[in-house]
Amino acid sequence: MNKKFDRIAGTVFLLIGLFFLTESQKLMGSAYGSQVGPEAFPAGLGILLIILVSVYYMKLLNIKTPVPKKKNLNIKDLFLFLFLPLFIFFFWKKLVI
Repeated sequence: MNKKFDRIAGTVFLLIGLFFLTESQKLMGSAYGSQVGPEAFPAGLGILLIILVSVYYMKLLNIKTPVPKKKNLNIKDLFLFLFLPLFIFFFWKKLVI
């Protein structure tokens, strides 16, 4: 997880949510006899996006960055995950018959 990228993406989504919220207020209310106009859905989306980004920021602040560990290359695991499925795929008919 890259904290810098997450912060930038969160800021972009926060700005998009604010944009939806402010621009939805400019829509004309043309629904006759209803309390809910055409601006309600975009405003709701903007509010929802702002809430989700704020929750994400709270989680992002609580995450501690782990120290990356160096892994050894295990040839047996490489064989099992790459070559065994290929072997079974190409020789399935010969194995079954």
